[in-house]
Amino acid sequence: MTFKNSISENEYNKLIETLSYRQKELERRITIDEVRGTLREMGLLELLRENDIKEVRKEVNREFKGQQRRKYFISASILTILVASSFTFMGYKLATFLAFKFPDTAANLPPLIRIEVNTRVQIIELKEELENRKEEIQEKERKIDELQDEVNTLENQLKDEREKISAKEEIINKLQKEKTILQEKLAALNNKPEELIPTANLKPDKERYTDLENIFVNFSFENIDYAEGYIIQLVPSNRPVSYSSRPRIDVGKNDKSVEFTPRTPGNYEIRAYINTGTQWKLIQRKPIEVTEVPEYKVE
Repeated sequence: MTFKNSISENEYNKLIETLSYRQKELERRITIDEVRGTLREMGLLELLRENDIKEVRKEVNREFKGQQRRKYFISASILTILVASSFTFMGYKLATFLAFKFPDTAANLPPLIRIEVNTRVQIIELKEELENRKEEIQEKERKIDELQDEVNTLENQLKDEREKISAKEEIINKLQKEKTILQEKLAALNNKPEELIPTANLKPDKERYTDLENIFVNFSFENIDYAEGYIIQLVPSNRPVSYSSRPRIDVGKNDKSVEFTPRTPGNYEIRAYINTGTQWKLIQRKPIEVTEVPEYKVE
């Protein structure tokens, strides 16, 4: 083989030898980068074109492939001879063992050995399949355990939530009962008749008098279910409440007015009492004022 940029035949043979040696060490086909590296080490990289480098690589790989084929052919031939001859010279068990270890040679064996080899191969395959199935089952069991743990966690969370809901429902029921009671009380209050407040409807003819004027008071007792007596009283406004204070006038339920004599200047209250049978009760008061009559000078 010759190249345009040309290297000598000796250089070429040395290159092929070096690459073949490296290929044997690597036990695989050599790459284009490895060819370039070898050329660089040998100082031949600049002398070859890219196509020439690829051609060198192909040549080395073809030689390596041929060596591999020869190696496999020789190994297979030796094994076939050993397995076939072992049945005659080394016994049935050894022949079976070799055939089992190297199944490709079993076709050259007697039928019984082939059957046993095939049986053992099937047993091994079944065992491997069984182991694989066991691993699958273990993986599924692991996933089932994980899912069960998740289910247990969710069930615990659900239990907690249900307890919270139950507690809130109890509170709601309690509040609902209290609401019902309050509504019933409110309805009772709404239906209760309005309480009538006793009154005397005190109406003095005016709110300010002089110390020379009589004081006229109109009145009418209302909303009184029962009374044993009635009093209209005129007293200073700072006097404590007492039906016995004077001046006072006993009146009847149907009376309409009373008249008091003039009072000294000051603040007064007109007070109305009723006798409930057990006590005198103040039911109304009305303030008035008494002033001094102005002096008139005669000129």
